[in-house]
Amino acid sequence: MPVTTSDSEDNIDTKSSSNMSAENPESSEVNQSADSDQIKRSRRQRKNIRRRELLKTVKKKPPVKHAPQIYKPVLKEFTPIIYT
Repeated sequence: MPVTTSDSEDNIDTKSSSNMSAENPESSEVNQSADSDQIKRSRRQRKNIRRRELLKTVKKKPPVKHAPQIYKPVLKEFTPIIYT
């Protein structure tokens, strides 16, 4: 997979700005909305690719299974000593 950098985002922005300067103002609005959707989609895809790559490198630890506590341990320091 190609590594995307901030340079590619700059290229996308320059392309979209050149498309916005169309001759007809009505078509420029359509192009602008289409370009913004495309930019959002490409950013989302880049984000997902980065997340997948990070998940590949980071191994998740298995959950720790604690033994069930059957009785509560009694601390002998705090038990009162009764003399009879």
